Amino acid sequence: HTAMSLPVNPWMVLRLKGDSNNNWYRADYAGPAELDVTAGDTVTVPVRVQNQGRITWRAVGSSATQLGYHWRDSTGNWLASDHELRTALPGDVAPGQQVTVEARISVPAQPGTYTLLWDMAQEDPLWFSTLGAATGEVRVRVRPPPHGAPAAAPNSLAPPQGLITTSRRGL
Repeated sequence: HTAMSLPVNPWMVLRLKGDSNNNWYRADYAGPAELDVTAGDTVTVPVRVQNQGRITWRAVGSSATQLGYHWRDSTGNWLASDHELRTALPGDVAPGQQVTVEARISVPAQPGTYTLLWDMAQEDPLWFSTLGAATGEVRVRVRPPPHGAPAAAPNSLAPPQGLITTSRRGL
């Protein structure tokens, strides 16, 4: 009887030895600490994202990784995620590497003070924060639209499913 040897991916062996998911899916975010924007607008914000995990973030394909975000209002309630945009990476990002992207965000329709939480998402969707990874936190002042502009409908409030509220301040 001869034993058959199968090729083994060394990353899979390492992964199977009990590493927690948040060691694999980690990011660091740097961008403006505060934003001042107009209600209902879509704006572009430069954000530097560093891969602090153990796997390469793929820019395309069925497991593509993108920069996304979540909103909380001034009382800490989550806003519904119906209009959150994601920003594609310019290319694959290996562990330790960083890229700067021009992230597009859809601003809440109602004026007020909000917190925007940067969060990487791997398509499926898998939000890194649901695995314990920290988010990047930005304070956002949302001004009313200019006089005469149509009034926006109120945002409905609902927490993103499974989102963990760990975050980094002072980006």
